[in-house]
Amino acid sequence: GGSAQAPPVATETLVPALTAAVLVLLSVLTMTGAFYPAIDAIAGEKERGTVETLLMAPCSAGSIVFGKFLAVWAVTLATLAANCLSIAATAGVGLRFLPAGSAAPPGLVPGIAVTIAAFVGLAAIAAATCLAVTTASKSGKEAQNTLTPVILLVAGLAGSALVPGL
Repeated sequence: GGSAQAPPVATETLVPALTAAVLVLLSVLTMTGAFYPAIDAIAGEKERGTVETLLMAPCSAGSIVFGKFLAVWAVTLATLAANCLSIAATAGVGLRFLPAGSAAPPGLVPGIAVTIAAFVGLAAIAAATCLAVTTASKSGKEAQNTLTPVILLVAGLAGSALVPGL
């Protein structure tokens, strides 16, 4: 007796599904990259009692807020870059398992450029959202408790992109 083998999965359907899953994962990782820096930037200052000293500095409150945003955004972009490198290395290994003769989909390079631009914007939104949510918190623990449902909401919304036909 011969053994029954599953029919091969077409690369045309596998690669887009994997790409979508990776983009969803990357969006959640980008949001979580802003999580702890935002908590420390606002709630951490309150907890350490240094926010009053900071507000007495000879600069506007807007400058302080913008500086904190830039710091959180920079850390979020750094985590985005690290995650992209990790995913690219993993994809490089995984691409060796595709059937011989598989070609890159048309428009791959422009698609990557648009995706990077979109994720830089997502990193800015993640930084701003995390900072806004943690501003109302009195401590780091309260900020974590407040921000966790936001991260879960983002994960759910991003994951909904994987639902077939949605």
